Amino acid sequence: MRGIVTIALLGLLLACDGGSRTVPGEIAGIWRSQSPTHADRYLELRDRVVIFGTGRYTMDVRSVERVRSEEAEPPDRGRLHTVSYRSDEGEILDLAVIYEAGPPASLRFVNHTDLWTREQPVPAPGAPGTAGAPGKEKEKS
Repeated sequence: MRGIVTIALLGLLLACDGGSRTVPGEIAGIWRSQSPTHADRYLELRDRVVIFGTGRYTMDVRSVERVRSEEAEPPDRGRLHTVSYRSDEGEILDLAVIYEAGPPASLRFVNHTDLWTREQPVPAPGAPGTAGAPGKEKEKS
């Protein structure tokens, strides 16, 4: 009986961690800033991955550990999303952005003024035109 209670408590703790591991669809996509200081940078948010475009041919890919979403303060400013990811050293880091529906839709990093606009959305897995989509089998040569 004691083992069942322990497993139930562990399950409850895992279920109540305050977030999801999946990036919400409203912020999924490739985002770019119009700021000259970020001309060769981009932010890509996928289902469970955050990618920082760090230069013309370089990027830093991180696994999403948790995503928390809430209304921004003041409420008319949009929605605050905090994406937690793990550094090379194993530390959990937070990327906090405010999503504004637009038009056009935009992201703003908390404590920064630059607006980032979506260059393109990330298609859902299995959507037409993506790898793994029905009818997209590899052709034999």
